[in-house]
Amino acid sequence: MGTGTNGVDPAFAEEIRASLNKVLLSPGFSSKRRAQLLRYLVEETLAGRQDQVTEYGIGLDVLQRPESFDPRVDSTVRSEMSRLRRSLAEYYEGVGAGDAVRFEFPGRGYAPVFATGAGKSSATPAARQDPRMMVWGAVAAVALVAVAVTAWRMVPHGGPLRAAIVLPFVNLTGDPGNEYITDGLTEGLTDQLARIASLRVVARTSAFQFKGKNTDIREVGRRVQADAVIEGSLRKVGDGFRLTVQVNRASDGYHILSRSFDGTPREVARLERDMALPVIAALRPGATPPAGHLPTPEAYDLILKVDALGGRMVQEQTYQKVLGYLNEAIQDDPQYADAYGLLAEAYVVGATNVTIDSLYALPRVRAAALKALELDPSSARAYDAIGYADAMLQMDWKHGEEELRAASRLMPQNPAIHDHLGHVLMLQGKFEPALRELRISQDLNPLLPAAAIGYCYFFARRYDDALSEWLKISQINPDLVVMHELIGMAWEMKGDYAKARSEYEKFMANYPGEEEPRLVHLLAVSGKKDEARRHVEKMAVPDYPDPLDLAAIYAALDDREKAFHWLEQLVSKRQGWMLKVHPFLDPLRGDPRYTELLKQAGLYP
Repeated sequence: MGTGTNGVDPAFAEEIRASLNKVLLSPGFSSKRRAQLLRYLVEETLAGRQDQVTEYGIGLDVLQRPESFDPRVDSTVRSEMSRLRRSLAEYYEGVGAGDAVRFEFPGRGYAPVFATGAGKSSATPAARQDPRMMVWGAVAAVALVAVAVTAWRMVPHGGPLRAAIVLPFVNLTGDPGNEYITDGLTEGLTDQLARIASLRVVARTSAFQFKGKNTDIREVGRRVQADAVIEGSLRKVGDGFRLTVQVNRASDGYHILSRSFDGTPREVARLERDMALPVIAALRPGATPPAGHLPTPEAYDLILKVDALGGRMVQEQTYQKVLGYLNEAIQDDPQYADAYGLLAEAYVVGATNVTIDSLYALPRVRAAALKALELDPSSARAYDAIGYADAMLQMDWKHGEEELRAASRLMPQNPAIHDHLGHVLMLQGKFEPALRELRISQDLNPLLPAAAIGYCYFFARRYDDALSEWLKISQINPDLVVMHELIGMAWEMKGDYAKARSEYEKFMANYPGEEEPRLVHLLAVSGKKDEARRHVEKMAVPDYPDPLDLAAIYAALDDREKAFHWLEQLVSKRQGWMLKVHPFLDPLRGDPRYTELLKQAGLYP
């Protein structure tokens, strides 16, 4: 007869669960908290995770204590355990006297002992004679030590782990062609951790700043404000792979967890799933990832390639490659929800970066996202894609906001979701809630310069705050030339045209021979209208990439007919996202035609 992962005979495990269900139906367990606590402790022990159960984990995962919960001063868990022991004692003195399996908690431990001996008022004599009870007595003793060790690791050095970063996994296979596998594994584990609401998870894009740099763990933790640093590697062992993962405490580099998993090159999906379980247990005992669908090896390999490409999707050639990989993955495994979610996401990225037409993208986003949700109702990617598409492409801002909030609940530590929600709120003029979401996104992605917070200040007409935000980014990242254009916009709206022109010219030094719409707009607002007209007439061709630029220049020239011509082009392409908030369009706002365009864009009132 086979055994479970921690040596429990499956038949005996069924007996245990049958007894558990009987106990939970008794009057003494009408308290929902007590029932949840007992089920949690039993199931964790059956799953072999009893050595990961801590007082802090019980407080967060079962008793819904806040992240600031400190078991050293808050006795909630100890009090509830005391009530649980009393309820069990009363149950076994009454209706449960003849139960085949009893649940006992020796000493102050959290790992139950499963005592057997049907028909007896006490499980102890029978337990001494039953070999299974001897095994479980040993397991309980080991569990008590393990709980103490885990508590020592987690508490004295700065308290419970609150934030983690997954460093790029290292390819030690000897084949550079396997780099996409390690990059994809990094992305997959980061996504799994991002589902845990009480754990701040640093974004992949910030984590990859450390790739190949061999930075000291303590320095990594300091730079991204993480107290757990996760490392991994993939190496060849014979004809297969060995995936190794370590969870380290950033304060002193101590190994909280170190595990290895072996499999064939066709079992990488299983290796990722098996790796995630102990990592999550080490960081948040009791939290487990959804079981999910184990994809075919071919489909999973294609998704690893997509994950490894990451944010480079905005490049046309890479974008088409991503679409090809995703469609191949779906063809190979039509039940793979993540592939549909990623496809929906890719179409949104294409449409909002003007790589593909919005009208072409929208039905494809919806079809892929709805299929993902049919296969996996908890697909955060699908909710994120359909929400962003509903707002930005369908102009159904309210429904888009609702879908994005659903995505955020499912994957609360994903910075892209918070960024999308922040943008949708910002473009509706809801600046304070937008700032909250954008700050969360920035906090999760601390090493990636992001201009969105500055944009929110700019659109709210808080030009000093926008300037401060953009100057800070430019000082930290002097090679990020686009910041000069944004800084110039802030100076322009503050009325310092000389500084604005200087910034615009710094930006244009990287694009010689091209027209700079910001410089032309500056000419118009600073009184050099004839010169501005000469420039804009050369720019105003039917295929000009951004009609908003031309509309803003014509608005500054007080040529309303041409300004509205270009705004109508913008709205017809479903790109009228900034109509409600952009300061450059303020000269047009009193015109009834502007109100009509706001209505068409779903942004009125």
